[in-house]
Amino acid sequence: MERDNSDQLQALVWVEPGMERYIQQYPHVLYIDMTYATNRHNLPFYQATTQSPVGTNLSLFFGIVNNETEDGFRFLFDAIK
Repeated sequence: MERDNSDQLQALVWVEPGMERYIQQYPHVLYIDMTYATNRHNLPFYQATTQSPVGTNLSLFFGIVNNETEDGFRFLFDAIK
C-alpha cells in the first residue's frame, strides 16, 4: 500500500487466499481488466487473471492505483513478485 504526503491512498494490491499458489503455478498473466472510478476513492480497479492448463480462468491479484502510468503499472507487478 502506498499513501501520499497528505495520507491519501495512492496504490494498493491484494491477493486473496489461494491466489499466491496460482501465481506460482501459472505465472503468465493473460488479461488485466480495469474498471474506472467505481469505488469510493474514484481510483482505477485492476484484476489480473491467468488460465490453467484445462482452460479455467483464475484471478491472480487485485489492485487500485491512482494513475495509469508506467510507475503505476510497475507498482502492481512489483507488489506480487
